[in-house]
Amino acid sequence: MVIAPFDTDVAAAIARRLIHERRDAALGTLDKGGAPNVSHAAVATLTSGTPLVLMSDLAVHTHNVRRDARASLLFVADSGESADTNTRARLTLSGTIAPAPDRGYARHRFVRRHPDAEAYVDFGDMHLMMLQPERAYLVAGFGRITTVAIQHLTAEAAAVAALAEIDEGACEHMDEDHADALAAMAGAPNAVGEWRSGGCDPRGIDLVDTQGRTVRAEYAAPIDGARALRKALKVLADQARARG
Repeated sequence: MVIAPFDTDVAAAIARRLIHERRDAALGTLDKGGAPNVSHAAVATLTSGTPLVLMSDLAVHTHNVRRDARASLLFVADSGESADTNTRARLTLSGTIAPAPDRGYARHRFVRRHPDAEAYVDFGDMHLMMLQPERAYLVAGFGRITTVAIQHLTAEAAAVAALAEIDEGACEHMDEDHADALAAMAGAPNAVGEWRSGGCDPRGIDLVDTQGRTVRAEYAAPIDGARALRKALKVLADQARARG
Protein backbone atom coordinates (compact mmCIF):
# COMPACT_ATOMS: atom_id res chain seq x y z
CA MET A 1 0.00 0.00 0.00
CA VAL A 2 1.25 3.48 -0.86
CA ILE A 3 0.94 5.90 2.05
CA ALA A 4 -0.08 9.28 0.66
CA PRO A 5 1.41 12.52 2.02
CA PHE A 6 -0.63 13.60 4.99
CA ASP A 7 -0.61 17.19 6.24
CA THR A 8 0.31 17.32 9.94
CA ASP A 9 -2.34 19.89 10.89
CA VAL A 10 -5.08 18.03 9.01
CA ALA A 11 -4.12 14.73 10.66
CA ALA A 12 -4.09 16.33 14.12
CA ALA A 13 -7.52 17.91 13.56
CA ILE A 14 -8.99 14.56 12.49
CA ALA A 15 -7.47 12.87 15.53
CA ARG A 16 -8.81 15.52 17.93
CA ARG A 17 -12.26 15.28 16.37
CA LEU A 18 -12.31 11.51 16.91
CA ILE A 19 -11.30 11.87 20.57
CA HIS A 20 -13.79 14.64 21.29
CA GLU A 21 -16.76 13.49 19.23
CA ARG A 22 -16.90 9.79 20.03
CA ARG A 23 -19.01 8.83 23.07
CA ASP A 24 -17.46 5.39 23.36
CA ALA A 25 -14.31 3.54 22.41
CA ALA A 26 -12.68 0.12 22.52
CA LEU A 27 -10.46 -0.12 25.60
CA GLY A 28 -7.46 -2.44 25.35
CA THR A 29 -5.82 -3.72 28.55
CA LEU A 30 -3.58 -6.63 29.55
CA ASP A 31 -4.99 -9.49 31.59
CA LYS A 32 -3.09 -11.20 34.39
CA GLY A 33 -1.51 -13.65 31.94
CA GLY A 34 -0.30 -10.82 29.72
CA ALA A 35 -2.83 -11.47 26.95
CA PRO A 36 -4.68 -8.54 25.37
CA ASN A 37 -8.23 -7.87 26.51
CA VAL A 38 -10.54 -5.50 24.64
CA SER A 39 -13.74 -4.09 26.10
CA HIS A 40 -16.19 -1.25 25.63
CA ALA A 41 -15.80 2.08 27.45
CA ALA A 42 -17.86 5.26 27.58
CA VAL A 43 -15.47 8.19 27.13
CA ALA A 44 -15.29 11.95 27.57
CA THR A 45 -12.35 14.38 27.73
CA LEU A 46 -10.69 16.60 30.28
CA THR A 47 -9.91 20.22 29.38
CA SER A 48 -6.42 19.11 28.39
CA GLY A 49 -7.85 16.81 25.72
CA THR A 50 -6.93 13.76 27.78
CA PRO A 51 -9.52 10.97 27.42
CA LEU A 52 -11.66 10.28 30.47
CA VAL A 53 -13.14 6.84 31.22
CA LEU A 54 -15.65 5.77 33.87
CA MET A 55 -14.58 2.37 35.20
CA SER A 56 -16.42 -0.04 37.49
CA ASP A 57 -14.88 -2.38 40.06
CA LEU A 58 -16.94 -5.13 38.41
CA ALA A 59 -15.16 -4.75 35.07
CA VAL A 60 -12.27 -6.99 34.04
CA HIS A 61 -10.46 -4.00 32.53
CA THR A 62 -10.46 -2.25 35.93
CA HIS A 63 -8.66 -5.19 37.55
CA ASN A 64 -6.29 -5.33 34.58
CA VAL A 65 -5.14 -1.70 34.83
CA ARG A 66 -4.58 -2.05 38.57
CA ARG A 67 -2.01 -4.74 37.79
CA ASP A 68 -0.61 -3.11 34.65
CA ALA A 69 -1.54 0.48 33.81
CA ARG A 70 -0.66 0.16 30.12
CA ALA A 71 -3.74 0.55 27.93
CA SER A 72 -5.06 1.88 24.66
CA LEU A 73 -8.27 3.38 23.31
CA LEU A 74 -9.53 2.88 19.77
CA PHE A 75 -11.82 5.64 18.47
CA VAL A 76 -13.70 4.89 15.22
CA ALA A 77 -15.72 7.36 13.16
CA ASP A 78 -19.28 6.71 12.05
CA SER A 79 -19.64 4.99 8.70
CA GLY A 80 -21.44 8.00 7.22
CA GLU A 81 -22.68 7.33 3.70
CA SER A 82 -19.97 4.80 2.83
CA ALA A 83 -20.78 1.10 2.83
CA ASP A 84 -17.06 0.24 3.14
CA THR A 85 -16.13 0.14 6.81
CA ASN A 86 -12.43 0.25 5.95
CA THR A 87 -12.78 3.88 4.86
CA ARG A 88 -13.79 4.96 8.39
CA ALA A 89 -11.25 7.11 10.22
CA ARG A 90 -9.82 5.55 13.38
CA LEU A 91 -7.31 6.53 16.01
CA THR A 92 -5.42 4.28 18.41
CA LEU A 93 -4.26 6.19 21.48
CA SER A 94 -1.85 4.32 23.76
CA GLY A 95 -0.49 5.17 27.20
CA THR A 96 -1.22 4.47 30.84
CA ILE A 97 -4.40 4.63 32.93
CA ALA A 98 -4.43 6.74 36.11
CA PRO A 99 -7.10 8.28 38.37
CA ALA A 100 -8.37 11.68 37.22
CA PRO A 101 -6.59 14.26 39.42
CA ASP A 102 -9.73 16.28 40.28
CA ARG A 103 -12.74 14.00 40.60
CA GLY A 104 -15.23 16.84 40.96
CA TYR A 105 -14.13 18.46 37.73
CA ALA A 106 -13.80 15.13 35.94
CA ARG A 107 -17.36 14.34 37.03
CA HIS A 108 -18.56 17.61 35.48
CA ARG A 109 -16.85 16.79 32.19
CA PHE A 110 -18.13 13.20 32.07
CA VAL A 111 -21.74 14.01 32.96
CA ARG A 112 -21.78 16.84 30.43
CA ARG A 113 -21.05 14.21 27.77
CA HIS A 114 -23.15 11.44 29.35
CA PRO A 115 -26.10 12.97 31.27
CA ASP A 116 -27.53 9.54 32.13
CA ALA A 117 -24.33 8.76 34.05
CA GLU A 118 -25.43 11.14 36.79
CA ALA A 119 -27.57 8.27 38.11
CA TYR A 120 -24.55 6.07 38.88
CA VAL A 121 -21.31 8.08 38.58
CA ASP A 122 -21.19 8.62 42.36
CA PHE A 123 -21.50 4.94 43.28
CA GLY A 124 -18.60 3.84 45.48
CA ASP A 125 -17.41 1.25 42.97
CA MET A 126 -17.24 3.69 40.03
CA HIS A 127 -13.97 5.48 39.25
CA LEU A 128 -13.16 8.31 36.85
CA MET A 129 -9.86 7.43 35.19
CA MET A 130 -7.85 9.07 32.44
CA LEU A 131 -5.65 7.67 29.72
CA GLN A 132 -2.36 9.55 29.82
CA PRO A 133 -1.46 9.43 26.11
CA GLU A 134 2.01 8.51 24.91
CA ARG A 135 1.44 7.46 21.28
CA ALA A 136 -1.24 8.20 18.69
CA TYR A 137 -1.70 6.29 15.42
CA LEU A 138 -4.23 7.57 12.90
CA VAL A 139 -5.76 5.80 9.91
CA ALA A 140 -8.00 8.29 8.11
CA GLY A 141 -8.80 6.07 5.12
CA PHE A 142 -6.87 4.11 2.49
CA GLY A 143 -3.28 5.33 2.35
CA ARG A 144 -3.92 8.12 4.87
CA ILE A 145 -1.88 6.73 7.74
CA THR A 146 0.36 8.58 10.17
CA THR A 147 1.43 8.99 13.75
CA VAL A 148 0.26 12.15 15.49
CA ALA A 149 2.43 13.96 18.02
CA ILE A 150 0.76 14.04 21.44
CA GLN A 151 1.31 17.79 21.77
CA HIS A 152 -1.11 18.26 18.86
CA LEU A 153 -3.85 16.47 20.83
CA THR A 154 -3.41 18.15 24.20
CA ALA A 155 -2.86 21.74 25.37
CA GLU A 156 -0.36 23.71 27.44
CA ALA A 157 -0.74 23.38 31.20
CA ALA A 158 -1.32 27.08 31.89
CA ALA A 159 -4.09 27.33 29.30
CA VAL A 160 -5.66 24.10 30.56
CA ALA A 161 -5.74 25.40 34.14
CA ALA A 162 -7.27 28.73 33.06
CA LEU A 163 -10.00 27.09 30.98
CA ALA A 164 -10.76 24.40 33.57
CA GLU A 165 -11.45 27.12 36.12
CA ILE A 166 -14.17 28.72 33.99
CA ASP A 167 -15.42 25.76 31.94
CA GLU A 168 -18.46 24.84 34.03
CA GLY A 169 -19.69 28.43 34.26
CA ALA A 170 -19.03 29.02 30.57
CA CYS A 171 -21.02 25.93 29.62
CA GLU A 172 -23.97 26.97 31.79
CA HIS A 173 -23.86 30.52 30.36
CA MET A 174 -23.85 29.25 26.77
CA ASP A 175 -26.71 26.83 27.48
CA GLU A 176 -28.87 29.45 29.16
CA ASP A 177 -28.13 32.57 27.08
CA HIS A 178 -26.77 31.45 23.73
CA ALA A 179 -28.72 28.34 22.71
CA ASP A 180 -29.06 29.75 19.19
CA ALA A 181 -25.28 30.09 18.87
CA LEU A 182 -24.77 26.49 20.01
CA ALA A 183 -27.25 25.21 17.44
CA ALA A 184 -25.59 27.28 14.71
CA MET A 185 -22.11 26.02 15.62
CA ALA A 186 -23.44 22.45 15.58
CA GLY A 187 -24.66 23.00 12.02
CA ALA A 188 -28.31 22.75 13.09
CA PRO A 189 -29.58 26.36 13.30
CA ASN A 190 -33.21 25.23 13.36
CA ALA A 191 -32.65 22.98 16.38
CA VAL A 192 -32.35 25.71 19.03
CA GLY A 193 -32.75 24.16 22.47
CA GLU A 194 -31.62 20.71 21.35
CA TRP A 195 -27.89 21.46 21.61
CA ARG A 196 -25.87 22.27 24.73
CA SER A 197 -22.23 22.72 25.67
CA GLY A 198 -20.30 19.51 26.27
CA GLY A 199 -17.20 21.33 27.47
CA CYS A 200 -14.74 24.06 26.48
CA ASP A 201 -10.99 23.69 26.16
CA PRO A 202 -8.04 25.68 24.77
CA ARG A 203 -8.62 24.36 21.23
CA GLY A 204 -12.40 24.27 20.85
CA ILE A 205 -15.86 23.51 22.21
CA ASP A 206 -17.79 20.24 22.17
CA LEU A 207 -21.52 20.43 21.46
CA VAL A 208 -23.91 17.67 22.54
CA ASP A 209 -27.54 17.26 21.48
CA THR A 210 -30.48 15.60 23.21
CA GLN A 211 -29.77 12.35 21.31
CA GLY A 212 -26.19 12.20 22.58
CA ARG A 213 -24.57 13.19 19.29
CA THR A 214 -21.45 15.33 19.62
CA VAL A 215 -19.99 17.93 17.26
CA ARG A 216 -16.56 19.47 17.72
CA ALA A 217 -16.03 23.13 16.78
CA GLU A 218 -12.44 24.39 16.92
CA TYR A 219 -11.13 27.94 17.15
CA ALA A 220 -8.75 29.37 14.56
CA ALA A 221 -5.94 29.18 17.15
CA PRO A 222 -5.58 27.90 20.74
CA ILE A 223 -6.77 30.25 23.50
CA ASP A 224 -5.58 30.80 27.06
CA GLY A 225 -8.31 32.41 29.19
CA ALA A 226 -11.82 33.79 29.68
CA ARG A 227 -11.52 36.87 27.45
CA ALA A 228 -10.07 34.84 24.60
CA LEU A 229 -12.79 32.21 25.06
CA ARG A 230 -15.58 34.78 24.71
CA LYS A 231 -14.01 36.17 21.55
CA ALA A 232 -13.37 32.73 20.04
CA LEU A 233 -16.94 31.54 20.69
CA LYS A 234 -18.37 34.69 19.12
CA VAL A 235 -16.23 34.18 16.04
CA LEU A 236 -17.38 30.56 15.75
CA ALA A 237 -21.02 31.57 16.13
CA ASP A 238 -20.74 34.41 13.59
CA GLN A 239 -19.04 32.12 11.07
CA ALA A 240 -21.69 29.44 11.59
CA ARG A 241 -24.53 31.91 11.09
CA ALA A 242 -22.86 33.24 7.93
CA ARG A 243 -22.85 29.70 6.55
CA GLY A 244 -26.59 29.58 7.18
